[in-house]
Amino acid sequence: MVRKRAPTKNSAGNCGELLRRILGTAESDRRIVILRALWRLMLKQGYASTSLTDVARKARLSPSHLAYYFPTKEAILTELFAALSDALLSDLTSQRDEPPLEQCHRLATYVFREPEVDLGESAITLEMIGIALHNPRFRRRNSEYARKVMGYLRELFAKTPRAFNLSAEDAAVLAASMWIGLLTNSYFYRGFDRSRARTVFHQILLMLAGFNGQQFILPNGGHRRIFPKSYAKRHRERTNVGFEEGGRLL
Repeated sequence: MVRKRAPTKNSAGNCGELLRRILGTAESDRRIVILRALWRLMLKQGYASTSLTDVARKARLSPSHLAYYFPTKEAILTELFAALSDALLSDLTSQRDEPPLEQCHRLATYVFREPEVDLGESAITLEMIGIALHNPRFRRRNSEYARKVMGYLRELFAKTPRAFNLSAEDAAVLAASMWIGLLTNSYFYRGFDRSRARTVFHQILLMLAGFNGQQFILPNGGHRRIFPKSYAKRHRERTNVGFEEGGRLL
């Protein structure tokens, strides 16, 4: 059953960790101030309901002064998306030298972070995808970001045995599709929050990678995750977490 989410707690005075990390808090750079203003307005009322005058007011600029930096609302959005996508790609690829198993875990944790990243901030990603569907110029920008994400996923799966005789390309496509699908469902469907989405996405990554045959037992009796036998000893030593095979801890 579809349900309407409660309004985000983010406001002009509390724009969230992700915004602060990407755009900082300095007021001296007018372009950054304008980007932050659009972000906050998108959190509050959405892109379609935000006018250039709204952005100018939020940035404490006159419309003519704002136009000196950005001639259109689309131009602001394009630069905002570039800053967001660059930061996300940097975070994703910073772990590419880790073992594939570790990358799968980190990717699932990163994509569905909660509560570090407010639900409204995650929803901005979905709104940008919707905008790109009908805006050719923005779609090209979005496609370039998607291409780089797919490149990272393809590189990750190329290092794994993979299930179902999948190619690295096919595994990457499936992982990216499930990523967006689970993110969307975690926003709209009752009983499917980001914690559950994170667990499901982690399991999907491991399955596509071909990591199977063992169950990962959390010390508190929480979720079990499938891992290859070769990783059991190393992860037990690093994390003090046991692996179960045939009903016994290794």
